[in-house]
Amino acid sequence: MQVAHAEIISAINQALASRGLSGRVALLEIEPPRDWGVSSNVCFMLGREAAADEISRQTEGLGKKEAKQLSGQLANEAGVRLASELAGELQRAALPYIGRVEAEGAYLNFYYDAQRLSAHVLSSVLAQGAQFGGE
Repeated sequence: MQVAHAEIISAINQALASRGLSGRVALLEIEPPRDWGVSSNVCFMLGREAAADEISRQTEGLGKKEAKQLSGQLANEAGVRLASELAGELQRAALPYIGRVEAEGAYLNFYYDAQRLSAHVLSSVLAQGAQFGGE
């Protein structure tokens, strides 16, 4: 699955770069009983950066507490928007082992195409034999 993870991270980084954003992309396994895949919180983490101009405009002149609350709300909304945009873009990306990409709040979920990924793993096992999985 390392090949699928590398492709996902690369695709996310390219989509972020096209928007002038960058961040540390980490993938977490989606736990059963949900579908088989991985999730990333990079949009959640970049929400504040994506909304920086809007936050600056809308919090000008507000008290510290009010500004902090509004800033958090705007950052969350920006993260949700960014995840939705990226999910649509990444769904069309060339990710051969991914069946679908969905935004869930400010998170990106990548669901494996089990048939393709299983075939890739099986062919790798057969080709590498006893060396499969070794370093």
